[in-house]
Amino acid sequence: MITSDQYQRIGQTIKTIADEEILTRFRALTDADIAEKKPGDLVTTADRVAEERLTEALERLLPGSVTVGRRPCHSTPMSWTCSPVTTRCG
Repeated sequence: MITSDQYQRIGQTIKTIADEEILTRFRALTDADIAEKKPGDLVTTADRVAEERLTEALERLLPGSVTVGRRPCHSTPMSWTCSPVTTRCG
């Protein structure tokens, strides 16, 4: 069970990382910051860095949890699914 304190720390962590990695790059990306995973499926430096930081932070805050970047996973009891662009995790 996640405690109220953990929820607060998780929320603050997501906000901090979004502020530092997503908002600082908003409308400031260069061509070098944007890649195409497959035709029409873009990924940016902001996406990659935010997801890496979110993964590390969330798994540290809730040991034993697993982060699945943008792809849901139902085989683990606790997992995070992160979308850095929308700054949603759940």
